[in-house]
Amino acid sequence: MEHIPKEKKRAKNRRACPLPGDESQLPVHYSAGEPRLEIIGDRVLVDGLRRVLSYTSERLVLQVGKRRVTLVGADLCMLDYSPMGVQVIGTLLAVEFGDL
Repeated sequence: MEHIPKEKKRAKNRRACPLPGDESQLPVHYSAGEPRLEIIGDRVLVDGLRRVLSYTSERLVLQVGKRRVTLVGADLCMLDYSPMGVQVIGTLLAVEFGDL
């Protein structure tokens, strides 16, 4: 059996990871208009918002594309609401996805 140095083994097993913002590496379904959510600490960024279906401080139901996205939590508050998307702050407990 041939001896391969550890450094070469590690380099061989590494995969190229796409950089943030490199859309050429995204799955096809993302570029086809599926919901996109980004969770950063106590904030949720939702892209592709069509409309707000219902809104309380514990439950926020959004139409995103052809899907329904439900955010469940405490003290949920919408910021930066626009047709492009919405930013939600609060304590997020669950995210539910469904068809309209």
